[in-house]
Amino acid sequence: VKNVEVHISPDLEFYITDAKHQITEEMMKDEIKKLLDPNKDGAVLLRSDKSVPVQHIVNVLDAVNTINRETGRNHKVSLASEAK
Repeated sequence: VKNVEVHISPDLEFYITDAKHQITEEMMKDEIKKLLDPNKDGAVLLRSDKSVPVQHIVNVLDAVNTINRETGRNHKVSLASEAK
């Protein structure tokens, strides 16, 4: 998979849409890494409720940065927002 979506619910539940299952925050890096193509730069689209504390969003960014260091890739993270 080249691109991955991570969803954080208002109840701080984490989902990866490609995996279609709930994960823990501790599992996030490994689950994202499994889904990203190791041979191409990909993207992680982060969808989060506005009530989610920013630290949880930073944790997703940190996970992707760690994956980039470990693999030598340059995966990007985008934060999706909904129009009002």
